[in-house]
Amino acid sequence: FLFAQSFGFRQVMARLDGQDPPATAPLLSRIAKALDADLATLDAPDARDVAGQEDRPEADEPPLSGLAIDYMVLGSGLGTTVLRRSWAEGTDDDVRAAGQYFTLPRPPQPWRDLVMHLGDLPASGDRADRITGDAEQMFAVVSTGWDRSGDIKLRTASAPKGDATRDPTNP
Repeated sequence: FLFAQSFGFRQVMARLDGQDPPATAPLLSRIAKALDADLATLDAPDARDVAGQEDRPEADEPPLSGLAIDYMVLGSGLGTTVLRRSWAEGTDDDVRAAGQYFTLPRPPQPWRDLVMHLGDLPASGDRADRITGDAEQMFAVVSTGWDRSGDIKLRTASAPKGDATRDPTNP
């Protein structure tokens, strides 16, 4: 999970639009740093090192809509809040030590504000198409991160460091 999130957020960060920046840019940076720290705690590969050449955004790929990024970043916080409880109740000390991402404050009000703002925008037209299309692209990128995470094994609490025996999609 952590690797897929890191992979997805890193891909998004590579396509920020200076003309249409997301309001969540500072949060996005904090999320990426927290994910990096947690992956390091677990001795897991860095998502930036595992991404294949085919995964790197092309120089000519257009930047992503700031509102689409906000939708993804803030929406993922809702899911993270749900998963936080499972992480907190976990019994694997190594997994619990990797808690920067799960303990990062993610207040719900920015999500509510975004939903209200998006509800005020026209549901069709170029801007709506861009926001929707960019959100779809980001979900596809996170899906690719899940695919890549299946190629990685992490150590378990009972295995010595360096013994790759755990699937990171199911810590």
